[in-house]
Amino acid sequence: MKKIAIPILLALILNLESKAQLGTTFYQSPGFLTAGLMYEYNNFVRPEIRIGSTIGSFSSTNVFELLVNIDIVNKADYEFYAGAGLIAAGFNERTGINQAILALSVPVGFNIYPFENKQFGLHIDVSTFVFNETFDFLPRWGIRYKFRK
Repeated sequence: MKKIAIPILLALILNLESKAQLGTTFYQSPGFLTAGLMYEYNNFVRPEIRIGSTIGSFSSTNVFELLVNIDIVNKADYEFYAGAGLIAAGFNERTGINQAILALSVPVGFNIYPFENKQFGLHIDVSTFVFNETFDFLPRWGIRYKFRK
């Protein structure tokens, strides 16, 4: 019992000291929509899960991203960040193509909070995807909402 109690006690103490907040994001890029769920620790580290799909085409690609972004500049009105993560994509079976892709994702971007309510902001980023020795860029823009201050 003592072996379990000490880690639980440490986790509770560290949790009281840290300032974390849950947030949601919505991204758009040419022909692609993405929704995300993030959890920001100490206004510095932001793990995020993103789920997206292509729009307006016969074939549909579903994408799942798991990222960790770190703020390089963190001001009240804006944040500049860089991160790393994995992206998994698969093509819809209606087209007869069933190909799974796993790639490294490296996003760099800005979160801008132009309104007095700093829970709501705008988002701009460019992600680089590395797959089979090729690079691909995905520019995105959207909105971000933090559920508490």
